[in-house]
Amino acid sequence: MPSHIVATITSTPALSTEGGGRNLAVASDGKLWAVYSKKPVGINYHQIYAAFSSDDGQTWTEERVTFGYDNKHHFFPAIAVDAFDNLHIVYTSTGRVPFTGRWGTFYRKRGLGSWEAEETVTLLDVANPGQDYPAIAIGVADTIHVVWAGLGWGTHPTIKNIQYRAKIGGSWGTVEQVTDSASIQDCPSIAIDSFGGVHVAWHGRGWGINPTIHQIAYGHGPAAWITENITDDAHSHYYGRVALDSDDDPHVVYYDSTASVIYYNKRTGVMWGVPEQVSQDGGSAQGYPSIALDRSDNIHVVWSAYGSGLSDDYMNIWYRKKSDSWLGFKNLTGSEINDQWGASLLWAAYPEVGAIKTNVLPGLQKAIWEDMGAFILHAPSPAYGGSRSQAHVVSAFM
Repeated sequence: MPSHIVATITSTPALSTEGGGRNLAVASDGKLWAVYSKKPVGINYHQIYAAFSSDDGQTWTEERVTFGYDNKHHFFPAIAVDAFDNLHIVYTSTGRVPFTGRWGTFYRKRGLGSWEAEETVTLLDVANPGQDYPAIAIGVADTIHVVWAGLGWGTHPTIKNIQYRAKIGGSWGTVEQVTDSASIQDCPSIAIDSFGGVHVAWHGRGWGINPTIHQIAYGHGPAAWITENITDDAHSHYYGRVALDSDDDPHVVYYDSTASVIYYNKRTGVMWGVPEQVSQDGGSAQGYPSIALDRSDNIHVVWSAYGSGLSDDYMNIWYRKKSDSWLGFKNLTGSEINDQWGASLLWAAYPEVGAIKTNVLPGLQKAIWEDMGAFILHAPSPAYGGSRSQAHVVSAFM
């Protein structure tokens, strides 16, 4: 299965990547939507773009979303779609009044074929990076849920913590603190369950018996947020990414920096299980994981890595699936000329259209990633067949 070009770019980053937001969504008619940032021709600052495909990702039509701030960067876009096929995106930028030098989180909606006016999710007069790494999800009754890592609230306003805000019935509610820690909390991801509960995963310090080390943390809200650490080791973990199964149990993948591997864990009831290693030994800098579950609750994970039987000089995208057990390793890319990174899987528990979760796919999954500084690429996940342990390169754009 070949990959296809979503867009041509000239610089990085283009996707959410370090942030936990999703960069792909699908409308009820099957139209795929991607969101990313890039520099327009003749402009040296990233702007937000969206692109759609009506032929299952083979060809794409691009739309520029942000205008009027050509001298300000726009980064870390994330996307969600509602039950009426309206698009909802969040991103970070500067230049907005009344604090034009501060980074804020902003939101736009695409309804009835055009983009509506930009709305401010949060913008405070605090030290940069201010408000960072937003992620968005749609929940029950098309409620809009946004999380980000931001400064300016609580008893530790100079420390980056995880913040949450919802838009209900056309109005933004108050900002809620998922965490109010004296230690940095960063890079959240989000999922909404069938009761409207909000599940958030991220990495941060201040947890457990190793409080000076980054751990993977999890919170469940809104309103009365309950938070806990998933890991508590003497080495760092980063980029917790969450998705839910059909029973609303959260599944999280993350990067262990010392072992240089991707791990997975699941929470059943009130207990997290035993961590399971997803990526193979022998790779280097294995990171930036993304997770999706299909309609049969099979688990799908993608991540970036050097080596691992491919190029030792360039990062490639790996993929693995768990049914009853973890199947063999497969590649989305096999590049020898450029890094491939920041893959994002399409997944969201909402919307439901005709009792079908349209952004929970039935079989092969869909991924978007960056051929660093050159292209945004899209491909379906590899299909398994034959030996469960055989790794097979199924797609290489280069």
